[in-house]
Amino acid sequence: MKTKLTSKGQITIPKAIRLQLNLQEGDMVSFEQEKPGKWVFAKATPANKALGCANRYRNARNVSVEEMNQAILDQAADLHLKSTK
Repeated sequence: MKTKLTSKGQITIPKAIRLQLNLQEGDMVSFEQEKPGKWVFAKATPANKALGCANRYRNARNVSVEEMNQAILDQAADLHLKSTK
């Protein structure tokens, strides 16, 4: 299956793949390098911990979507580093 890269660096995930992965609008996907020049992606399933442990922020302040996204990326990077050791 092929898809085209837009000028903004975006791609459309073909419908058959979205259905198989049960991807919905707003879902996160993760990309991991399998070997140089070959990447795989999957539906990201972050643990509550990756969201910054909501309890930590419950009485402190509101958390922006950007901060949540960064927490997810940070946790994914940590998990990836641990899995490659």
